[in-house]
Amino acid sequence: MLQALRRTYLDIFTRYPVLVRLAAVGGCVGMVYALINNYALPLYLHDNLKVSAVVIGWVSSTFLAAEMLMKFPLGRLSDRIGRRTLIASGPAVSCVTALILPLVPAARYVLLYPLRALDGMALAAVWPAAFALVTDKIPASSRAAAMAVLFTVYMAGLAIGPALGGVLMLVIANPWLRDRSPFYLASGAFLLVATIARLGLPAPRAQAVVAPPFVEPDPMPLGARSGLAARPPAWVMALVLFITALQLIALTILQPFLALYGVQVMHLSKAQVPLLFLVPALAVAALGLPMGHLSDRWGKARSVKLAMALAAGAMAVLPLFSNIGAVILIVTVLLVAYLLGTPAWLALIAELAPAGAFGGTLGAVATAQGVGASIGPIIGGHLWVIDYRYSFWASAALLGLCALLATAFLPWRPQSQATQPESATGTAPPRGTRFAAPGEP
Repeated sequence: MLQALRRTYLDIFTRYPVLVRLAAVGGCVGMVYALINNYALPLYLHDNLKVSAVVIGWVSSTFLAAEMLMKFPLGRLSDRIGRRTLIASGPAVSCVTALILPLVPAARYVLLYPLRALDGMALAAVWPAAFALVTDKIPASSRAAAMAVLFTVYMAGLAIGPALGGVLMLVIANPWLRDRSPFYLASGAFLLVATIARLGLPAPRAQAVVAPPFVEPDPMPLGARSGLAARPPAWVMALVLFITALQLIALTILQPFLALYGVQVMHLSKAQVPLLFLVPALAVAALGLPMGHLSDRWGKARSVKLAMALAAGAMAVLPLFSNIGAVILIVTVLLVAYLLGTPAWLALIAELAPAGAFGGTLGAVATAQGVGASIGPIIGGHLWVIDYRYSFWASAALLGLCALLATAFLPWRPQSQATQPESATGTAPPRGTRFAAPGEP
């Protein structure tokens, strides 16, 4: 039993010490951005600047769009100037913007848009470089587990960040300082993270990429390539990008309004709202790596379809409950579905990418994510003004549509896979296997 737990959770850190430092940076980055994006800023805009939900949606959309659209170019930049430089520079920028955000007066709230765009670009500098650093330093046989580590600590950080804001609301008596304290805490945390990244991560000169020869590549950070040599039809990739954009719309419709849901609908205090995030964080921390292994064994396509359907059902029933226990349970189900489906979806996209075009595919996916992220909060803000339940149901409808499209059309396989299919567990054929394009003998 203890050996199984050690193999699942600890062995990878023993083999690759750099992952410990990278996980610490990634977890702190997720925590501090969640403190601002999902807790402090929406409540500050609503209670202190007295702006509408529509404006809150636009402000959130600015951040998400800047992040998604800049991921690909900043990831390419990390190839030139080094991973460490980009990972450290993002928190350094947000250290400054976090101090400025609570100084913006209500009459000049439009200044929030460029500040949020800077924050989005700052976060975009971190994650592509972090995932690329995993590829640089960790061999292909362990990369999927390493990616799962980063994904898990990031998700845990998303839950812990708002909890820190709740603690500040409890311990600070002065109302003016209490409402602004999360921003000051975030600024100091960003400075600490930038320092850790600068001093603790490998220098650019140490980032030699060790990979197999191109004749038998394994460039993917998630999952193992199925050896596809044939380029999928254009409609398949178009459908993948369309589903990716729909997913981001569905996920970001509610992102700026979860804290408001706790205060306005569930009638929680600002100090109690973080419970909606903190308790599910325990499930994320416990299940992140096992869910990644389950997806590999069960099959990526099956995991994606189940996760989308599960998330759609949970989102549809969530606004029907205001009891904190029921809401926490449903949010936990949503996070488990996210843990199961998101890595599997990325791995499925990677398998559809033609050999030698993985970078271009990632760029297209990042663009689709940017489109979805820029639309979701705007839709959510308008729906929230009409009836908060419409935001949840719109998200559920989009996730359900994604599940239907994925079930009906994905995964696409070249014709020759009819004779060499994946196993029932979703295990890919041996590396180096060549599949003929449709119509080839």
